[in-house]
Amino acid sequence: MPSSPDSLLSPARNAAPDTVRTPTNAAARKAPESALALVPEARGWLRGLAANPAAPESVRDRLRAAGRAADAPPALTLAGLADAVRATPDAAALRVRLGTSELPDDLAEVALRSAPTDEETVSRAAGAPWRETVLWAKETKETKEAKGTKGFAMHDNVAVSARSPLERRRSAATAIWMPDFDTAALAADPDFTVRMLLAWHHTYAPLAVRQEAYATWADPAWQQLGMRPGFRADGLVRFAAHPRPYARMAALDDPAADFAALSADPSPTVRWWARRNRHLPWQQLRALLVAHPEDAAANPGLPPEVMHRLLDIAAIADVPPVDTRGPSRRPGAGSSAGS
Repeated sequence: MPSSPDSLLSPARNAAPDTVRTPTNAAARKAPESALALVPEARGWLRGLAANPAAPESVRDRLRAAGRAADAPPALTLAGLADAVRATPDAAALRVRLGTSELPDDLAEVALRSAPTDEETVSRAAGAPWRETVLWAKETKETKEAKGTKGFAMHDNVAVSARSPLERRRSAATAIWMPDFDTAALAADPDFTVRMLLAWHHTYAPLAVRQEAYATWADPAWQQLGMRPGFRADGLVRFAAHPRPYARMAALDDPAADFAALSADPSPTVRWWARRNRHLPWQQLRALLVAHPEDAAANPGLPPEVMHRLLDIAAIADVPPVDTRGPSRRPGAGSSAGS
């Protein structure tokens, strides 16, 4: 049995696949199951490769021929993970859907951002006073428009409202019809709900506010924020030390994240997500091929030639290429007899 990742992947990982497809020994070539017994990690590699959305067709063909895989699964995003957990309460079905043999203990809690304890999130889940301020702002706008008043602005709201300054700020964050309110001030507002409402209602709110909502907001609306125009992952690394594990999960979207630290995170789900993250540096991923073979093989960042090498070690036979050129023809073949 190979004792280190270096011995597992010799020759060099940058070699062409045709140069690395050599089973480890004659016994493995004759009996694939003996290869799986000789290399305990091999079973995990096969499970992981079957769940790897980046596995090329050449790898998938070998897995299909060995009865190990069907079609390539879709790449999993944070939002997709939340959807899968929400829609698949059965643990066995969820393991199949996520392509993992073991579910982290805190997966549902982290993926669904459940059990909020902060005041802002709890108040929002309980009905939230800001809902009334939305209606108030809308009614005020319609009343002024009915009277023919032009130039509806935030200072008009302040002048006519007897409500609290906090409620006025929350209503302003939802009021997309107000062209001249101070977006920068709302983006820097100390109230968490003001900033979250601004991120949700204003597509072009400052990126930092939209990233904060994407990483920390417990409302299901956070799932849509990452798909909006202008959203970028660079900068999410600042949530790597956040006390909530789902915010640390979002930090892994940023290639600049400290993957070594997050791979040792207190949360099992954060560690699992880090091991399967396409941005994981090669040296860390290489070490995981022994320590966590299934997760490493499922990582979309695993080079295709390494995928083939793992199949070689597991004694999964190569699949001959299909000749699509058609039957060969001798010179003069096909000419008519009377020509």
